Formats: sequence, structure tokens, C-alpha cells
Amino acid sequence: MFKELKAKDRDFYTRSGLLNMLDRNRRIKRCPERFQDAKDQFDVIITCQEKVFEQVLEDLYSRDSMCSKPVLIVNVEIPDTHEDATLGAFLIHDVVQQISRCEDPEGDIEGLLSALELKKKQRFLYSIAFY
Repeated sequence: MFKELKAKDRDFYTRSGLLNMLDRNRRIKRCPERFQDAKDQFDVIITCQEKVFEQVLEDLYSRDSMCSKPVLIVNVEIPDTHEDATLGAFLIHDVVQQISRCEDPEGDIEGLLSALELKKKQRFLYSIAFY
């Protein structure tokens, strides 16, 4: 995609920030990844769109539960722009820092996110599912 957009209109896609974002992404990971294909079990899953949050829940609910290990899923809604993605990264960092300080993340998540909602003026969705 990077090469295609660069060949199509380098100046336009550079000014819009898209080439920089794609270049950064290709240095971070070697290819797009799908949560549904991941074999790892996570303690916390962060999504950035309500639609993706719902897809993660749907996938987890459709799996055969093997070990009943809880996973906390939190949606931090981030508009799909370069500037919002940068600001969203800081917000996600705050959310993860707060969760990591909890002795009982599943039990404390409602109060934790309510406090962050007031502080950040941001709505969060969350759910607990099981592997």
C-alpha cells in the first residue's frame, strides 16, 4: 500500500500524513494481524473502535472455553486520523497504566474507567470474557 500510494501521488499522501503513518506501521509489524488468528491468551485487550470491540467479543464468545481464564476487553474510541491516533496512544497508555496498578482489574474496572471518563471526557466500553 505504501509503494502504491507513493507512486500515485507522493506529495498529497505525504501532506495528509498517510505515508508517514504507513511507514511507521511497517517498521512496527511485518504484516497486518488478525486477533481471530492469534493463539496467545491475553490479560487485557484494547480496541480503538466499537465495531472492533464487538468483533473481539463475538470471537471470544464463539470459542470453546478451555481454561476459563478471564480477559478484560476495553474500547478506547479513537477517530481514524493521524492526530487523533497520536492523542489516543497517550490515552491508551493512561488506561493500561491504571489497569496495571489494580490488584483486581476485573473487579475494579468499572470504578477505574468511570474516573478516567470524568478526567479525560471520554467514554469507554468494557467487558470481561473468558478463554
